[in-house]
Amino acid sequence: MSRLVILCSLLFMVAGCAALSPGPTELAGRERLLAIESFRAFTAKQGQCPAALAASFRADLDSFWHRGRVEGEVRIKSPDSIHLTLLDPLGRPVLFAVAGQGEFTVINVPDARVYTGTMAAEKVAKFIPPDIAPSLYYLMIGRLAPGPLRITGVYPADDEGKVIIRFQRQGDEGTPGEVIFDLTGKRILSRKVFDHEGSELFRVGYSRFSAGPCPLPTALVIETGRGNISLSLSDLGPDRAEGDFTLSWPPMFKHILVK
Repeated sequence: MSRLVILCSLLFMVAGCAALSPGPTELAGRERLLAIESFRAFTAKQGQCPAALAASFRADLDSFWHRGRVEGEVRIKSPDSIHLTLLDPLGRPVLFAVAGQGEFTVINVPDARVYTGTMAAEKVAKFIPPDIAPSLYYLMIGRLAPGPLRITGVYPADDEGKVIIRFQRQGDEGTPGEVIFDLTGKRILSRKVFDHEGSELFRVGYSRFSAGPCPLPTALVIETGRGNISLSLSDLGPDRAEGDFTLSWPPMFKHILVK
């Protein structure tokens, strides 16, 4: 299957839609205060996380219309820059993609085609909801983008020692957020992502955390109404993250502007 087809399928699946469901009975009193205190202490330590990361990855797609696997290399940089390389079974690059600061470039090597445009383009918005692009880096590392939060609810999760925390960005009252927070391990285990109208786009589960002052997830499961994406990361760290988040291509490649 074409790597470009699988990549588009991966992106299309995140554009789901479901309403924010009512939560269970909210925690109260000291239990609620301790949960909020622990969560705010966690978010306050985000400065210990590197500003850029690199990793090898394997992504498995399981949807109603496609099943497949892609492998490659990824570099991400705060807040929204990404450099993606997809490899064929022999380890040769077949697709390059970069995005950041509202623009993107995709190079399909076998077809000798280059696609460029803005993240706000109508065709792009069908694959990548504009609500998630500004905080892509933090979504990948299981953290929240910096900035003041207003906590709107704290609820018990199914497992002991974990709580559901709902929040909104101050100054962005239309976009809710929800995470499952591990009070013992001090980490986010799951996150629901919503659009500005409060409809759920997808949820991400995080596991297999690295050691260190900023534990990073090396296994992610993205669940949508259209299927699941299982992402496994290896060699995760800041060492290989430096580099230019731009692409150039041979003059004989066909350039297509995506609108």
